[in-house]
Amino acid sequence: MNKAWLLFFSILSFSNLAVAKKPTPSVNLLCSTEASFAAINEIQTQDNFIEIYLKNSADILNWALYVDNTKVATLGLGNCEINGTAATDNTGSGGSNSFFPSGTFITCDYNVNPSNNEVLLVDTNASFVNGDNVVIDYIGYGNLTPSAIWTVNASCGSLYPAHNANNKDIARIPDGTGALVDNASNS
Repeated sequence: MNKAWLLFFSILSFSNLAVAKKPTPSVNLLCSTEASFAAINEIQTQDNFIEIYLKNSADILNWALYVDNTKVATLGLGNCEINGTAATDNTGSGGSNSFFPSGTFITCDYNVNPSNNEVLLVDTNASFVNGDNVVIDYIGYGNLTPSAIWTVNASCGSLYPAHNANNKDIARIPDGTGALVDNASNS
């Protein structure tokens, strides 16, 4: 009888090893009507910031910035800096003080992983679900394994799998519109 139980538990243990955990499916997000307003311009993993470049004038109130599935900043509330100064992102014009002209740089501090991550900029501070039109910009870089969290249309997102984890700076050159490059930490 003891041998039968031992055999049963051995088979059960090995069968559990054979069943692989399924990766969490990625969330499919669509482009926002504000996708042409801004771009994730730089990801600096040594100085730990993410820079957003406004391609058009925009009210950034309640835009949200994610690294992987973690919300790291809600814009327009004073959480990020404007144009490399002490001015925060709630010192603009308009009724909410969150309207900024094209050419504005917004930097948000966050400890970013240099090897592989996803950075997502959305036009809502609220939760969103599969199929929502919320993406302003997206960058997936490095080896997104086991799989990316977000699936974003190429018209409002970019993949940069060639990123070298030893390089601490990813940037769009020229600002806002250029290709993603490893910028040799020349921020």
